[in-house]
Amino acid sequence: QILVDDPDDDVFEYILFNEPEGMVVDSTGLITWIPTSPGMYGPITLSVSDSGQDNTESAIEEWYVFVEEFTDLITMEYKFYNRANLISFLGIPGDSSLSSVFSSKGLRQSSGGSAWRR
Repeated sequence: QILVDDPDDDVFEYILFNEPEGMVVDSTGLITWIPTSPGMYGPITLSVSDSGQDNTESAIEEWYVFVEEFTDLITMEYKFYNRANLISFLGIPGDSSLSSVFSSKGLRQSSGGSAWRR
C-alpha cells in the first residue's frame, strides 16, 4: 500500500513502469502481484502525481523484487538399517510425522527409537 501525504489533495494518479506481468496498482495505491516464476524483477518504477495541480512534479519510487522458488513438497529423510525395504507411499498424510506415516503401515518404532519394525 502506497501512502501519500499531500495537504491539499486526496486524489492521486498511480502509474507503474517496467512492472512484471500481472503487477497492478489500483486507484488507492495498493500494489498487488502474484509471481509466476522465480527471478529478479526490476527496476520497477512507480509514479505518483496529483494531476499536476500546484505545478508539482510526480513523485518517483524505484525498487527491485527478488522471488525465490517455493515448493510445498515435503522432504523427509529416512535412515534404513540392515537392508530394510523402502516403503513407497502414494501421498503424504496431513500428519507427516514418522510415527504417523509408519504406524499407518503397521510398523512400530523400536525401543531405542532408531528403527521401525512390524
